[in-house]
Amino acid sequence: MRLFWLGFAVGVLSAFAFAWGYQRFKYGRELSLSVTCSSNLIAASRVLLSYSGRHQGEFPLSLDEAKSEFQAYPDPDTRGGCPKARDEFPPNEGWRSYLYIPPRKDAPDDTPILLCWRHPELIAVTKNGALKRWHK
Repeated sequence: MRLFWLGFAVGVLSAFAFAWGYQRFKYGRELSLSVTCSSNLIAASRVLLSYSGRHQGEFPLSLDEAKSEFQAYPDPDTRGGCPKARDEFPPNEGWRSYLYIPPRKDAPDDTPILLCWRHPELIAVTKNGALKRWHK
């Protein structure tokens, strides 16, 4: 009988240890995906800022307007997009995984223009290129 309780205790402790380890693994993986997404988001915003610089401060009305610039930009991260959406878009069009909101010309610099909602926190790049995060 004593061997049964010992085996039972070991089983319960093993289950808790596995559950805890799995949660830590999921957290680490999500953190990694979020950091990659933030980096790709900033790289994509550089394309939009350079577009704006060449068009007297006007941003494109849609990301399709800047498609040729995204594909010609030397940094491959600009075409990466959100790693959680890799299967949804062709390899060189990952930038389509972000929500783009074209700002007015007179909008404040902290206006979000590119957003990713696929993570536990909302990640956005503002009109001046700064990265912001909001917890959902």
